[in-house]
Amino acid sequence: MVETLDSFPTLCDLTGLPTPEFTQGVSFRPILESPNAPGHPAISYRRERTLRTDTHRLIVHPDGYVELYDHTSPEQETRNVAAEHPDLVRDLLTKLSERLPAFASY
Repeated sequence: MVETLDSFPTLCDLTGLPTPEFTQGVSFRPILESPNAPGHPAISYRRERTLRTDTHRLIVHPDGYVELYDHTSPEQETRNVAAEHPDLVRDLLTKLSERLPAFASY
């Protein structure tokens, strides 16, 4: 799994150019060279903040409502399992806040 913001560092890596300090994201060249190489959790944000891992999707709404979906279950994104997995929600919220510190307040 990769993010759109990984495109620029990847292009720098593939062309041999230095990646500027201000750049966010990481090169996904290892995945291009070996499709089984691990990716990293992907985030997105607009009104909600989302963190997608290989197994789960966490969605945090501005009002604090949290959704957690287990992509390894048959229900996938049709059943919110956040209440059943508070430790996982807490861990994913921490990861999301580390990646998006400006949004840590909600």
